[in-house]
Amino acid sequence: RRELPIDSLSPSEACDLARHLLKEAGAADTSAAEAIAREAGGSPFFIHPLVRANQAGEPIVLNQVILKWIDSLEADQQRLLEIVAVAGRPLRSHTALRAAELPDGRRVLIALQAARLLLLGGGPTEQQVETYHDQIRETVVAHLTPEEARERHRRLAVALLSSAHAEDPEVLAEHFHRSGELERAGEYYVLAADQAAQSLAFDRAAKLYRLALEVGKLDAEKRRNLQTLLGKSLANAGRGAEAGQAYLDAAAGALAAHALELQHLAGEQFMRAGHVGKGLEVLRGVLRSIGISLPETRRQLYWSAFWGSIKLWWRGTKYRERDASEIPADDLARIDMCWSIGSILALADTVRGTDLHRNHFFPLALDSGEPSWVALALGGIAVGDAIRGGPNQQRGESLLRQARRLAEQSGRPYTRAMVESFAGACALLLGQWKEVVVCTDRARTLFREECTGVAWEIGILYHYRFAALLSQGEWKQCAHELPPLLKEARERGDLFTATSLQIHAAHLDLADDEPDRAKSTLAEALRLWPQREFELKHYHALSGEVETCLYAGQYEEAWTTISQRWPALSDSLLLRLQEIRIIMTSLRAASAIAAAFAVPAGAVQNERIRSAEQDIRQMERERMPYADPMAQLHRAAIAV
Repeated sequence: RRELPIDSLSPSEACDLARHLLKEAGAADTSAAEAIAREAGGSPFFIHPLVRANQAGEPIVLNQVILKWIDSLEADQQRLLEIVAVAGRPLRSHTALRAAELPDGRRVLIALQAARLLLLGGGPTEQQVETYHDQIRETVVAHLTPEEARERHRRLAVALLSSAHAEDPEVLAEHFHRSGELERAGEYYVLAADQAAQSLAFDRAAKLYRLALEVGKLDAEKRRNLQTLLGKSLANAGRGAEAGQAYLDAAAGALAAHALELQHLAGEQFMRAGHVGKGLEVLRGVLRSIGISLPETRRQLYWSAFWGSIKLWWRGTKYRERDASEIPADDLARIDMCWSIGSILALADTVRGTDLHRNHFFPLALDSGEPSWVALALGGIAVGDAIRGGPNQQRGESLLRQARRLAEQSGRPYTRAMVESFAGACALLLGQWKEVVVCTDRARTLFREECTGVAWEIGILYHYRFAALLSQGEWKQCAHELPPLLKEARERGDLFTATSLQIHAAHLDLADDEPDRAKSTLAEALRLWPQREFELKHYHALSGEVETCLYAGQYEEAWTTISQRWPALSDSLLLRLQEIRIIMTSLRAASAIAAAFAVPAGAVQNERIRSAEQDIRQMERERMPYADPMAQLHRAAIAV
């Protein structure tokens, strides 16, 4: 029968027990009971020896009592107790005896069990041993000199290695590390990290790779390989900024082609985590190395987008299917770079990312004919059609059908998930809110169950999902799902997802009738986001800020805010996206009408009404199902 120590006495119960034991010991004064109970930490196991110490005139100090207890042991007993304490976890009894050099040490083991210093558990053939109480283990370990501790750890590592049972390499690494054998510790840290990565415990793997880099004596090539594995584990754990730095560290001193690949991975991870400035700096260099430059000025960007659209229209979406083995490796690498960089850029700097895809990825992927790349290109073009608006909806649906067929044919889970993500983006841009939830749920399932290193892609899906749910008024569902996701994104340093979710959270503040809190939430979201140039996150924050002002009845502030920020919105070219154009035009019309109500009849009121009417006509020209009722609502407000 395993006998467990009890640590559940309340302070008053512990004091009563101490007082009772003092009386039994013949003490006339029981005033020390409270000090004994406090020093024992409520553990009845330690109250009795402390009572004995008090009666012997010794200090009521638990560590001193334990040390005196240990000093009374035989040398063999002390050595075995030290081995078990240093192990820090349950240890097979035969391993403990081997480490203590006690091959026939059952007598010693039983004596320590009888003295309530060690605890035996498990079956008769496979017993495990540990210290009877954590306080005993901590006191024993603290009492060892550094040299003694290293020697005990070395004995343990050797005994564990010679055990017939397979030992956890992390345990071996820890004991070799603490024994000072750093090179062997590094080897076992790498082995443990590899095992953790294979079991998808990526945070654990990253910690172990870092320890291997810290303690191992590595040549440049081995260090670079470990830094790359560290970057991969951090990326899979969704820690993009840390992954980016690990990849950059690995790129230093690598051969040109390998360095370029690592820089590509680094820039991608920085962007995924929301560190846009650093990511762009790295990725611009990567693109230049393959002969591609991003437009610098708005004028360059406008003309690049214009000519890119013309060239893509002229080329069309035709392709000839080919297997990847038929395509030169350099061409595949170029396609991969244009895809990943453009995809990431599109969610931070929408216009530049879309431009990179339109001018480079789409034609390269279609020319390749490889089903997976063609599927991604057709899905991306379908999103481009949805961006331009409803008149292109029919062609976009046809492209998505083709993309789904090719994605299934490719057999690649990532491609299938991305095509579903494209379908969700199209539905969002076209105001088909229920379809957004269906598509993003399908994509999320594929990403989670069949892919790794896709925290960023899942973060985008959450953005789509919450935008659609909020548009349907599903406040309760959002309030249940959003806070834990926001907490998780912050903990792993994912600025992109955290900022998106924080902006959505402001709507929940309004649902709680807390407009001031909503403003604080939006301000905090923009503080999280390092990119200062007006882009997609700033659009979402601006729309949230104006909606909050309207909700709170701050009509002049709503009108002033949107009027002052409209030039920056226009210069960003985001108004080329139909959904953004409709939403922001509707908000400007609502702000103008509300601000007109706030002033007396006259020239100012008439000017604001004329501005609203102009915006209403613009909304009606969009010919979108969700724009028409919004326009009629504004007309009704003007009529009032």
